[in-house]
Amino acid sequence: MEVADELEDQLSEINFVPCVKFVKRGVASARNIADGVKPNVNPQVFQELMGGPSGSQQDIDDEESGSDEENANNADDEELPPVKDQNDEFNFDDYDKEHAEPALKMSDIVEVTENDEIADDENDSEAEDDTIKPTDNLVLVGRVEADCSSMEVYVFNEEENSLYVHHDFLLPFHILCVEWFSYDAGSETPGNLCAIGGMEPIIHVYDLDIHHPLEPVVTLGKKGSKKKGIKRVGHKDAVLDLAWNTNYQHIMASASVDQTVILWDLEHTTPSTILKDFAEKVQTIEFNASEAEYLLTGCSDNTVKLFDCRQSNDENAQYKKWIVEGEVEKIKWNPTQKYHFVAGTNGGKMYYFDSRATDPLWVIEAHEKEVTDFSFNPKVPNFLTTSSTDNYLKVWNFNDTSCNVVHSQHCKVGKVHSLDGCPENGFLLAVGGDKRKKNFNVANLLDYDDIRQAFTGEPVSNQGTKMEADDED
Repeated sequence: MEVADELEDQLSEINFVPCVKFVKRGVASARNIADGVKPNVNPQVFQELMGGPSGSQQDIDDEESGSDEENANNADDEELPPVKDQNDEFNFDDYDKEHAEPALKMSDIVEVTENDEIADDENDSEAEDDTIKPTDNLVLVGRVEADCSSMEVYVFNEEENSLYVHHDFLLPFHILCVEWFSYDAGSETPGNLCAIGGMEPIIHVYDLDIHHPLEPVVTLGKKGSKKKGIKRVGHKDAVLDLAWNTNYQHIMASASVDQTVILWDLEHTTPSTILKDFAEKVQTIEFNASEAEYLLTGCSDNTVKLFDCRQSNDENAQYKKWIVEGEVEKIKWNPTQKYHFVAGTNGGKMYYFDSRATDPLWVIEAHEKEVTDFSFNPKVPNFLTTSSTDNYLKVWNFNDTSCNVVHSQHCKVGKVHSLDGCPENGFLLAVGGDKRKKNFNVANLLDYDDIRQAFTGEPVSNQGTKMEADDED
């Protein structure tokens, strides 16, 4: 009993953010669908969701018409109704024979259009919070708390300096990674979707414009069953990272503990190619934004590999390999130099590579513990931010020959597990950690004098806001 109580206490202490993702402005619907079902849904599909009979409206009309004709033909054969007991005030004798009206009919459903407005006279501020503005960013925050996991969708507005949870939803497994994408198969307009990977091999895709999703809109992968004769599709183990190809938008890549990387065809939700050239779990992946056919991978077997997806298939893959000291925790392409990328290890080392060369351009001891994430600034070529489980976030000024720390900050979110920069302003960072009471924050790095002076040329004002250190637990 004591062991069970101790385990329960340990679970109650778990509260961390394994992944964060900034979403660019202007892609979210101004008003989310509130009931978990898309508007203008097919009536047949909706009836099936609600557990009612399936079939087209014509079938329903024909069935009703047939019933009317049958009733008319049998009218003469009906028995006279029994004499009602005058003392039976509440008609208990016929209680079991009564037919109640259904609680929900198709005629009760209202189609929602873009012009529809939901009145909220009692609380205008709540109505305003529900409305997503064109100047708002969404920030996706994956949270693991005790034995539960959820996705929190924040709204961040840089002009107003506001940050709040717009909505959230529970997940059926512990989340480890999230990727935003806009490819909506079968739709003529871009979507607002996210793929979520975690401790199960199945990848779940959710529509972020649905306020309280009842279920994912689609899943990538399927568990097999020998007993039922169902063949497994996709990964065998946990999914550690996801990467969307912004050029070939129907392609999503996933990395797994099962030592494979799968290229998914989002149009058909099936694997297109399975890369198997790994000796350990694959922890991090990213497509090159300029050369879309190249996929970079980082593995626990101390290797970084660059795959040419055009020349790779399930049986034979073409790749270039680099060996580093330690397990590769994170890799990231430099958005301002298409051939260059950075890699971080579990020992705290940071490598900077030119993919055309064999040796790294430079190697430094960036952190005392594992490097968990990177963030470049697309508008400032020599700007790089790193995070680590040593609780520190560091800002670097680098080039092809050297890398120097500009700012080092002991974060107030605990061990930093995730980091992502705002697409419109690379100085704005979403940071996720493991501190129990406060483990997520959006920070503006230009609040720090040394960063502002190093990258903007502005003079030191000595009025910069400082990020507080962790409280001692």
